Amino acid sequence: MAVLLFQERPTAWRRRPSQGDGGLDVGEPNARGYHVYQIKGFSESRSIRSSRQRQVRESFERILDDSRLDRHVTGWSLVAPIDQTSEDEEWFRELTARAPFPCDWRGQLFWDSEAAKHAHVIDYYLRDGKGRLEERVRDLRHLLEQPGVPLRAVDVRGTLEGLRIAINRADPHYRYEFSTSATAPQPLQEATASQLLQEPGLVMISAWQLEDGGYLFIRVYARYPQATEDAPITGSMQIVVPRGNRQPGPDSLEAAVQNFLDFGRGLELPHGTIQDLVTRAPAGLSTEVPTAAGVLGPAYLTEFRPHDERFQVVDGTGTAIAETTVHMTAATGGSRGGVEVVGVDAGGAFDVRIQLLPLQDQGPGMGRLTISGRDFVGVAVRHLLPGLRVMEALHAPMNSCGARSLVRRSSPEWCCLQRQLFSSQPDFCPSWRQ
Repeated sequence: MAVLLFQERPTAWRRRPSQGDGGLDVGEPNARGYHVYQIKGFSESRSIRSSRQRQVRESFERILDDSRLDRHVTGWSLVAPIDQTSEDEEWFRELTARAPFPCDWRGQLFWDSEAAKHAHVIDYYLRDGKGRLEERVRDLRHLLEQPGVPLRAVDVRGTLEGLRIAINRADPHYRYEFSTSATAPQPLQEATASQLLQEPGLVMISAWQLEDGGYLFIRVYARYPQATEDAPITGSMQIVVPRGNRQPGPDSLEAAVQNFLDFGRGLELPHGTIQDLVTRAPAGLSTEVPTAAGVLGPAYLTEFRPHDERFQVVDGTGTAIAETTVHMTAATGGSRGGVEVVGVDAGGAFDVRIQLLPLQDQGPGMGRLTISGRDFVGVAVRHLLPGLRVMEALHAPMNSCGARSLVRRSSPEWCCLQRQLFSSQPDFCPSWRQ
């Protein structure tokens, strides 16, 4: 039922059932808060019995007491495939009487209506919709690979349009868009891939070479935020770093792999470093290749919100000797539990990179703060001064490792970054590079 709801509510999201779910199955954001859907799979009954009433009541009371949402609940719907009897109506009215928001019961008629409007969801899960979807993608490739057929561009318009409609009608989780090109796909730089993969909903791009030497590109978009959980795109591969690329240093490929695993930073892998690549994707887009090149990540943390921080450098007595505002722009997370947050000085004097690793074997967590000078030719001096003063204060030997609290961030979004974050590793003192 959740997938049926998502077809017309692409911004809605599902919460996994648990003791701490706050009585919410699906939440749909709106201008004032969230409309909550509580889904119950009751069946084979003409009324809600006492045990089922208890389940509904417990879920509803959790919504009233603590929904665990960051905004108000603006409406609540019980979604159950049972239409109300007169007794059910009276019980439901009494249950929801004290709610400060409108409540309704969406029963069998609502379920049947959603299933009729979105029959492809039922077909996909209960019949052979998945197989037909793969056939339509194969039809698309076959249409574009036919050699020796004299066609004008306008001749394939209707067929392509029909295939596009059929492909997108068959999959309840993803939407597909396709294009062709005479040139091969070019290896993506990390920055380009990062910008491309932030396109709303884009989760995958697949490219095939056609018989005439051209290429077919299929872009896959998630229809709703949790589509990749309901129909995962998975894979496996080996990353092999050749001996010649194992030189020590922060710019080496080995260091880049380490940063990807620790902090989720973008990783550009040249051809040959990816081996035995296997992908499992919808619509017959799965593939297996012996060697490949690619770009992984960055693994952005979706819960992070850009905001401003006040950075201060304090001396041994705790007195602030320099400060500036920093725009914190993005955060990534690695598979090993590390987090990296990046930002830029408001005046354009420097970039900030903060890396934090979780606790290890009950020991203290580790952190690293890097401040890197930017090219600020042409920037007004009055804008640069606060950032330059912070850089100068950090560069002074007496402040770089001797201060009790080197840099403090004092917005509500963050706790203070205290000197003890760096105490476990002498090498983790803040540094800057011009």
